Amino acid sequence: MNLVMTHDACDAHDGDDDYGNGNAFGGSGGGGGGKYECDNCRLEFPNKTSADRHMLFCRTLADIRRGGAAAAGAVGAGAGGVGAVGVVDDPLIPTQREMFVLIQELAAKYNKVKDELDVMKQWAKMVGRRIGSGSAAAGVMAGLDFTSITRQKRQNIEVILNEEDDEHPDLAEARPSFTEWLTSPALTLTETDLHVVFKEDLVAGITAAILRVLSGYTAESGRSHLAPFKLADIKQGAFYIFDTAFKVAAAAPAEIGPDPPTRRWRAIEPCEFQLMVRTFHKLLFKEFKKWQDSNWEEQRELTKQRQKAASSYQQMMASCDGMYSIPSGAAGAGAAAGADDIAQEEPRTPVGGDTVLSEDFATLYNKYADKMMGGALSDEAIVTKVRAKLWKDMKAWRL
Repeated sequence: MNLVMTHDACDAHDGDDDYGNGNAFGGSGGGGGGKYECDNCRLEFPNKTSADRHMLFCRTLADIRRGGAAAAGAVGAGAGGVGAVGVVDDPLIPTQREMFVLIQELAAKYNKVKDELDVMKQWAKMVGRRIGSGSAAAGVMAGLDFTSITRQKRQNIEVILNEEDDEHPDLAEARPSFTEWLTSPALTLTETDLHVVFKEDLVAGITAAILRVLSGYTAESGRSHLAPFKLADIKQGAFYIFDTAFKVAAAAPAEIGPDPPTRRWRAIEPCEFQLMVRTFHKLLFKEFKKWQDSNWEEQRELTKQRQKAASSYQQMMASCDGMYSIPSGAAGAGAAAGADDIAQEEPRTPVGGDTVLSEDFATLYNKYADKMMGGALSDEAIVTKVRAKLWKDMKAWRL
């Protein structure tokens, strides 16, 4: 684009409103002043804005027109121009002038939106740096540039949650920290939670137990503000907890007298989520021990009843031996067969005198014990699967 300095009115384009004549895109702008000239078609414009809008597609449109003119000439030579005339006369197809004006408007809007998006990106980076510099780790995070969209959303969610607590400090004061909630004696499970493990697996059992506990902190119950554990719908497996800042270093000496730690919302650390999974696993083991003691006693009683029935059967058979005369050989064979049947029906008794549990219960117990240990899954696999399933279920339940 060239800047042309002229003092005369630009009336070289007096004619019809065709694109080639140029009145539709600027024409003369009055006498005096500089005019902007298109490098492709040499049209002049009174200001740079009009020239930029024109030059966005002038070169491309000129190439298209040159190609369209050649094609129209070939079609006209072969078919008398019927096809070209038919296309131009179609009232549903816009003219080139209309299409060009439309494209210019769309291009202008696109550039405006692009500029606004660039401004928003710069604002998001600035907000991320400000949040990092204002946190407890100001010396470490002050120079970070939060260019990641996920990290920006993560920081923004923390800000939103903490701002809500700042507006209602009484509710935040009543809420326990995540550590206090996880170690509270009130956190207990039931046999129903254990049966989920029996029917499915350990991952489903731990997830169902966490969801059941969190379901008590709903808006209907009036305890939603007491839950120190929340879901973030920005990334799978993203959770936030209400607790003090996560620290790995040793605590400060007592003589320094540090200020009491401030509890705020923050993203949960991997080790903290692992601790929660292990805590619920431990609670399930307690229920499994109760189930074991209860069913063990029932099996002992059942074994004693079977032994008593077997003993009564032996006494009855012994009393019947003197009532009938049975050949000695047959009697011996019958006694041996009866002893085998009794041995199959009667549970074995060890030397110490304690009864042995039935094989059915032993098989069932071993099966359940294997599920309680996670089966073939490792500890890392259990934590990973619980995190993914818990996030999906909490999102579906809107907890």
